[in-house]
Amino acid sequence: MSAENENFESQEGQLSNISTEDIYTLDEVISDSDPYEYFGKVAITSGMKNLFHNAFVRLSGNSSDSILHLSKTTGGSNNYIMAGLGMLAKNQLARQGLYKNISDTEKFEVAKVAAFDGRDNPETYFWGEIAKQLEKEDLFKEYWENGVKAPDESNWLELFEGDVPVLIMFDELSDYFDYYAAQADDNKLNAIKLAFSNMLTASQKKKAVCIVIAD
Repeated sequence: MSAENENFESQEGQLSNISTEDIYTLDEVISDSDPYEYFGKVAITSGMKNLFHNAFVRLSGNSSDSILHLSKTTGGSNNYIMAGLGMLAKNQLARQGLYKNISDTEKFEVAKVAAFDGRDNPETYFWGEIAKQLEKEDLFKEYWENGVKAPDESNWLELFEGDVPVLIMFDELSDYFDYYAAQADDNKLNAIKLAFSNMLTASQKKKAVCIVIAD
């Protein structure tokens, strides 16, 4: 049995053998990070396994829960957990090889993955970054090019359109809202709040869109 499989069979493991040089950022979820190398260093807690299961069931279209909350009790660092989730969602072969005992309700091929770190402050706002990572940037350009404007629910539904499951992950989101709250610019803050709310309601109307929000 490989070390990777042993990690997933652990019920109460902890993140192990991780140095500061191994830190995974959410941006690396979108890159070609090696899931086998990653899970060779990370032991999986039962809370993490529960998150993976719930996300995969949703991405396979077999759950009505489109929004998952990643709390501090899940076990491990939020960005480590979401990086691992993103790697497995993107890579069907790795998921089949590393994630043991996949149930019928968890089966899907490959998901599109987007991730946003609330410590970032892109000129395109969070929705522009999400659209870019989902390779549909043109759909949302009008919502930042000529001033801030929140995409409405129908815009998000168009972004989510297609047969491929979509996984969107947010880390340090409170930092993002706090930054705009401190700017005393109600127009931008309200647009960001509305855009986020519209995204959540749109995700609930799609069969295989999963949004993970870290505490």
